[in-house]
Amino acid sequence: MNLSKAALIFATALTLRAGVAIMDHFQPIFPDYHYSDARGYHNDAQRLLEIKRGNAENTGFPQGRRFYIAWTAALYSIFGETPLAPRLFNAAAGALTVLIWYFILASVFRFKTATFAAGLLAVWPSHIFYSAQHLKESGVLLLTSLIFALFLQEGLQPVIRNRRLAIASICLAMLTFFRNHFIPFIGISIATLSFFRARRREIKPALILIAWFAVGAGLKPIARALTNSPNETLISASVSEKLGETNRFSPSGISTFRKIRLKESAQWALNSGHITTSQRRIETQIFPNASFSSWLDLALFAPKVSFYSLFMPLPGLYSIDGKLGRALSAGENTILLLFFIVALLGARKFPEPAAGAALALFFLLTVPPAAFLEFDLGSAARHKLAFFPILLPFFANAADIWTKK
Repeated sequence: MNLSKAALIFATALTLRAGVAIMDHFQPIFPDYHYSDARGYHNDAQRLLEIKRGNAENTGFPQGRRFYIAWTAALYSIFGETPLAPRLFNAAAGALTVLIWYFILASVFRFKTATFAAGLLAVWPSHIFYSAQHLKESGVLLLTSLIFALFLQEGLQPVIRNRRLAIASICLAMLTFFRNHFIPFIGISIATLSFFRARRREIKPALILIAWFAVGAGLKPIARALTNSPNETLISASVSEKLGETNRFSPSGISTFRKIRLKESAQWALNSGHITTSQRRIETQIFPNASFSSWLDLALFAPKVSFYSLFMPLPGLYSIDGKLGRALSAGENTILLLFFIVALLGARKFPEPAAGAALALFFLLTVPPAAFLEFDLGSAARHKLAFFPILLPFFANAADIWTKK
């Protein structure tokens, strides 16, 4: 491991993210509506502090936001009620994620290749921007990368291996409060890793499987119990009520669920002043008129919506309309599309097949469900950061193959 290069990559990533956090805090880069979610976390954290002080009634907080809201409130109680504090902590977490990916890559490839790929992640504009925001994305990125780093290491002694498993389980516990739907996908990916490596007697698959699925199955209801409170009003509860007897895991249920959420999103935009009339819709909604009556409909829709969520907007295929955010996103997505194509080529001869299978499976399992339940290009650009860096090793492998020729 080249520690000087690792330090340089981390310093670069941290400087960029902290710099954007500070600059964007005092002089926002984008229009106000880009910061709606961050403003919601800020307001909820302030409300939680007022509840603790006895100055407000506890009407509850959304389940998936409760942990991050509590964390933000803790920071506010120490550093003052300014979003800059969580922004700087998130910037540090984002930079640490880049460093972890460097360690992952350096354990499989040549240092030159690992440095190149991790360097790209360090300067990835969306990764910089969103990990410098008052959002929970940095926590998701850090925990996901750390879990894979802990399991991808080979040749470990049993004691060290067991400690890594314990640490990974703690990370899984924390991830449950951020993205609990990642649990089965990570579990299947690690099970695949265990299956391949068991043939070489390097990891006991039973230990991995029992820990991951037992912990994952047990933590979901615990997370719900800890993050819910009496009289809580949740979007999920509202959606469930509107779905009625419809099975949300059926084609018609998914179709209805999407339409409800799209309608709620449009109503929120109308109430917030982001659109001015109920006759208009949010321009960045993803296939708002899509409808499914069979599993074949879903299967045919999956490639299209996955491509849309991963790579739109693209120049010439989507209206830029003179908007800075869309223009920057279109330029970045063009590069990411090329990156994806090269990564596919790099999957042919992966130096460590077990690790390659685990990473590829996590990406393939995560993308379609995320795309089906993605409603807006803005949120898609943020959410894909959790799994798009998984392609880094395959991109690095293609570069490694070409430079050896």
